[in-house]
Amino acid sequence: QLIDQVEQITKEQNYRR
Repeated sequence: QLIDQVEQITKEQNYRR
């Protein structure tokens, strides 16, 4: 699902913050 990919990217970006 596209939402799954978006969630993973958001989590990765949040971790990078």
